[in-house]
Amino acid sequence: MGKSFRSSLLIPVLLLGTTACSQAPKPVNEMVKPVYPLKNIEMVVGYTAGGGTDVVARIVAKTAEKYMPNGKTIRVTNKPGDSGTNALVDIMQANPDGYKLGSVSAGSLAIQPNYGKTPFASDSFIPIAQFNSAPNILVVSFP
Repeated sequence: MGKSFRSSLLIPVLLLGTTACSQAPKPVNEMVKPVYPLKNIEMVVGYTAGGGTDVVARIVAKTAEKYMPNGKTIRVTNKPGDSGTNALVDIMQANPDGYKLGSVSAGSLAIQPNYGKTPFASDSFIPIAQFNSAPNILVVSFP
C-alpha cells in the first residue's frame, strides 16, 4: 500500500478525539497531557477475520496506533453474523464514550433495519470516516 493511501486513512481516525496540535509549539513543561484515550479503543468489525472489511480495519488501526497518545492501542474485534447486524447491536449497546467504534458496511446500516428485526434504525449511528468504497450494482431479471 502506498504511503499517501495510508496517510489519507489516518486523517479521519485522528480526528476521533485525539488532541489537535493547531497551536504554536509550547515548551514541554507547559504541554498538557491528552485525556483521551485513557484506555485502549476497540474497533468492532461485523465480518469474519480476513475479509475485506476486516483487513481495511486492521490497516487503519495499526497505522493510527503510531499516533495514539498515552501509548494506547486500537484492538480490532470481529463479531460476524447477520450481515453485520451483530456488530452493530454490540456497538449500539456500548457506552457512547468513544472507546468502542465500528467498522461496518453501508449495507448493514441501510438494508438490515428495513427487515424490521434490528434494535436500531439506519440513523441510529453517526458515521465518522469512510475507509474504502466498494461499488455495488442492483440487478433484476428483465423479460
